[in-house]
Amino acid sequence: MSLRLAHALEFGVVPPLAGPMLAINAYRSADIAALPHEGLQVQQGDYMAHAALVAAGYAVAPQVEGRFAGALVLAAQNREQNFGHLAQAVSMVEPGGIVLLDGAKSAGIDALARSLKVAGLAVETHAKAHGKLVWFHRPETLPETFSEWAGLAGMQENAAGFITAPGMFSHAKPDAGSAFLAAFLPENLTGSVADFGAGWGWLSAEILARNPSLDDLHLVEADHAALTAARRNISDGRARFHWGDATQNTGPARFDTIIMNPPFHRQGATNPDLGRDFITSAASQLAPTGQLYMVANRQLPYEATLAGLFGEVNTLAQSGVYKVIHAVRPKRRGE
Repeated sequence: MSLRLAHALEFGVVPPLAGPMLAINAYRSADIAALPHEGLQVQQGDYMAHAALVAAGYAVAPQVEGRFAGALVLAAQNREQNFGHLAQAVSMVEPGGIVLLDGAKSAGIDALARSLKVAGLAVETHAKAHGKLVWFHRPETLPETFSEWAGLAGMQENAAGFITAPGMFSHAKPDAGSAFLAAFLPENLTGSVADFGAGWGWLSAEILARNPSLDDLHLVEADHAALTAARRNISDGRARFHWGDATQNTGPARFDTIIMNPPFHRQGATNPDLGRDFITSAASQLAPTGQLYMVANRQLPYEATLAGLFGEVNTLAQSGVYKVIHAVRPKRRGE
């Protein structure tokens, strides 16, 4: 994405950037390489992207506060989330400061530019590399539109009565795959249980409600905003919340049961290796007699990975779309 901004700066299409800058939704160093490094703060709640940017030397936080000379918003796939990011950016930039929006056509950048123009802003654009760089100077008085956008993107109750926000996975209602998995989970779980990729907490809430004898439930989620919502949605004292990467070691000890609906997309791109990484991580974090319950789309080829990592693997149920798999006795190296 930074290609458009770098090109626009190199050829004087946008004015030189100076002073402390805010970057929202950057995933890679390349996204923000064209910004002045001094005073730059990056807002990123995705755990893996956050860690990579910190390792690259940037100041990163899930939620940034302060005042800035300018801001760069990297467009996300969710329309309301983009509105929220823009509303936040203009609220934190000083009057007269520049607000830039960079995105691909597939992220709806043209529609976002039109929305900014409808709001009454003097918007300029620079098209390149199947996308567009959009910018405007923050007016002294902000249009009411931005307050409306902040409301659209904020935390709110969804159809199931849970607090969520646009941009979270399946924010409007419980994911159909998770609901299918829940129907085949036991109600006699004990010991220490984990929900890998817990999102905003619907499946974890179901597990806690159905299993009064389990000791604790560890919610592991990479999306900081979703985990924040889960904290609001679950008041059960047995819940433990972990902002982290489920493909890495996440718990203080081995789990007796791991339950998961692993992702197979990353930033809009299909990647079945994500599910395999979840399975591998689960096998390494289960107790010797531990068990895994997971749901996946029927066409995803996880059976070979499961067979190589567990002593027994069974498909408990299948629908036209999903399959629920139960695996027990994780193998240790050399078995």
